Amino acid sequence: MRATTTLCLCLAMGLFIGCGDDDGAPGVDAGGMDATTPSDGGGGEEDGGGTTEDGGPGPCGEGGSLCGTMCVDFQTDRMNCGGCDMACGESQLCARGECADACNDGETECLGVCYDTSTDPSHCGACDNSCGDGEICFGGECLCAGTSTECGGTCTDTNEDPANCGACGTACDAGEVCNGGTCAADCAAGTTDCDGACVDTATDGANCGACGTVCRLGQTCTGGACRASVICRLGQTACDGTCVNLASDTSNCGACGNTCARGQVCSAGVCSAVCARPLASCGTECIDTTSDPDHCGGCDMACSNGRCVDGSCVACRLGRTECDNVCVNTATDTQNCGRCGNVCRLGQSCVAGTCTLVRM
Repeated sequence: MRATTTLCLCLAMGLFIGCGDDDGAPGVDAGGMDATTPSDGGGGEEDGGGTTEDGGPGPCGEGGSLCGTMCVDFQTDRMNCGGCDMACGESQLCARGECADACNDGETECLGVCYDTSTDPSHCGACDNSCGDGEICFGGECLCAGTSTECGGTCTDTNEDPANCGACGTACDAGEVCNGGTCAADCAAGTTDCDGACVDTATDGANCGACGTVCRLGQTCTGGACRASVICRLGQTACDGTCVNLASDTSNCGACGNTCARGQVCSAGVCSAVCARPLASCGTECIDTTSDPDHCGGCDMACSNGRCVDGSCVACRLGRTECDNVCVNTATDTQNCGRCGNVCRLGQSCVAGTCTLVRM
């Protein structure tokens, strides 16, 4: 077995993690996504996070870290803000792994945690306002994604749903399937009949490889197999290994692989001829010029350093770095560890700008 490099870290607040060796003594493995993978796979159940051998989430799940016997989120936990036992002051919040007196601009405090209510599906438009299955949060509103249509308060794909085939309330007869929005006797080539819905088992997360095989949280269906998902930043989704914005990407509009026709734009996850207000058309994308750092106040008016707030470039305060229009602490942010876009692996924490796996 290849020897695992260990590292000693002494933190200013008195936290000490001892050096270890290959016989199982406590130690620390360091490295970001571009670092050498440790021989234990960079995660797993004994690490409290990461993934298991079959690609599923570890005991603490995606984004979780083990402190003693408890799973915590270093990005939001006031008692473990940025690391185990790093408690914030009584009146402070834990915002993106850093103790702060208030949430960053554009974020809302919900029970001591900061959220972007314009995009967070669990707090869409307001605290605890959760979007339903098949919905995305865009501009603080829950919307049906991609080709989905709201039927009776539920988002469904009328191209596949035998109870709403082609339109809400149009049910197929017994023994028929819904094939491309039309009731038919059989599914088209390349699709499989799963309870009356014609699906592509090569990519369908609810029927991956076979009907009823559901991919777990943190996995996507690729080539008919559930695989560990690519970790994308807030507001982005992994499509074929690439992080995209389903709200504006014309090749993945509302859902991966949903390509808009030539001349159309992707507006709030729906292919259309024009951008919906208040979005502006910049090339083939519909952009919110009040907040987009690459189109701040108008198309192609990029902020050289800072964020875009109300159509104007605003610099981040001392100790913060602008990454995708959000001011972050690159010393502790697992999505931007040490530099923008350097995402730590599942189960790792960002300590002093380095992705670090603490072995218990």
